[in-house]
Formats: sequence, C-alpha cells, structure tokens
Amino acid sequence: MVDIPIIGELPRKKQHQADQEIVVTETGHDRITEAFRIIRSNLDFMLMGREGGEEQKGVAIQFTSTMSGEGKSFVAVNMALSLAHTGKKVIAVDLDLRKGRFSEYAGIDSVSNGASAYLSGKLSDLNQVVNKGVLGNANLDMIAVGAIPPNPTNLLMSDNFKRMIDDLKNSYDYVILDTVPYNIIADAGLINRYVDLTIYVIRDGKVDKRYLEDIDKMNRAKKIKNLTILINDINIEGKHYGYGAYGSYGYGGYGNYGYGYGYGYGSYDDDDKKA
Repeated sequence: MVDIPIIGELPRKKQHQADQEIVVTETGHDRITEAFRIIRSNLDFMLMGREGGEEQKGVAIQFTSTMSGEGKSFVAVNMALSLAHTGKKVIAVDLDLRKGRFSEYAGIDSVSNGASAYLSGKLSDLNQVVNKGVLGNANLDMIAVGAIPPNPTNLLMSDNFKRMIDDLKNSYDYVILDTVPYNIIADAGLINRYVDLTIYVIRDGKVDKRYLEDIDKMNRAKKIKNLTILINDINIEGKHYGYGAYGSYGYGGYGNYGYGYGYGYGSYDDDDKKA
C-alpha cells in the first residue's frame, strides 16, 4: 500500500477531445472540467498548515511524473487555467529545461525569451520573460522555457532560480511549475526545494509497481515536499469511478497498476503531450 494522499483523478478525454490539449472551460459541466474543479477545491485542503501560514502570499505547485507520456504538462496547464477561472492570479512556468513544450499549449514560442534567459542572467528583469493573459484569460500568465541551455542543472542551482520563485510567489496566488519526470534526472529534485506542494501525475495502468514503491520510499524519506498523487486518463467506462478523496493507493487494485508494462527510466524521449 502506498501511503500517499490522492488529490484527484481525471477521466480519459472523450473522442472529440482526443487532439485537444486545452480542455477546461469556465462554465462547462463536462466530466473532465468538473474533475479539474474537484482537484482545484482539494488544493485548499492539501495546503492547510503549510509552512509560512496565512500571511504567505503565493503557492508554488510542482507537477512531475515518473516518466514522459503520463500527461503532466496537460494536467498542469489545464489546472492553471482552472485556477485562473476563479479570479486568482496564476502563472504557469515551463521548467523542463531539457525539452520543454508546455508553452506551446498556449501558442507561445518555446524558444523565445523564457526561463532559461532569466536564470542564465541574459535578462535581469523577470517581467521580460512573462507572457501576459494567455489562453484568453487575463488572470493567467506564462513563462516559456526559452532556449534549451547546455547546463540546465546549474541554472536550477543558481541564486536566480530561488529569486525567480520568491518573486513569482509575491506576485501571484498560484505558481504552477511544469518540470521533468522525477526519476530520470536531478532537475525535479532541485526545483522541489522551493515548492509548497508536489502533484505527482500517474497515468492509469501505465506504471510498474516498482516505481510506485520508489515514490513511496521517497515520500517516507521526506525527499519530496508535500507529495500527493493525481491519477490521469482513467477509463471510467464500465467501472466504478472514484478512488475516494485522500485515500491510500494500493498496488494492483482499481488502477490496474502492476508488473509487466515494460516502462523504464530511460523513456524520457516519449511525448509528454499525451493526456
């Protein structure tokens, strides 16, 4: 049994949504929009008692996964939009400094001035890399990844990185950080030092039991801050829908997590746009 809280679950997209990366609407009542609303309201519970208390302004939330292809970028951008629909000030930051594509969902050129330009010191004004009012919502801003740097790990260890997170938390209610898969390279762990909540996206039925055990070990060792799991792409047709909020997640149960899928840490070249 993995003793990690479940913040929510997302159903598989309908056939007509298969090619859509932005699926959340402000007033819609479709199944996936409602699922994001439930996760949105669960965030308040997960963030109760966080370090810094009520006087702390913004919340930094890291989205990660075990491997590419689990839909973490899809989840992160739609979660950011769902939060912006409530009137909160939200910024989404593409921190996959190795192959970031997150900003493409909003039609932003991922190699334009972005996070890498600020972190490297090429640009000293953070406002120069912020794209305002993306996806038709005045409350949602975004920072693209920028040019892929030769030394991404060094940039995440820099003083500029801590300064960027601090400045964004002082300016926004929510800072959504889309990062690399956790078990592949060190970048996700470096980012995790400065976040308030970690949402670990797992695609239903696609993760070997061994990796769930690894996640649980990292959680018990407190190597991941305020960890919660989000189950993505659940095929709810013909089965009961609902893990139950904040329940524990067992191996080989409802989610069909077991051995034999053949996924490994080396699959970082997979396309994370899959939802």
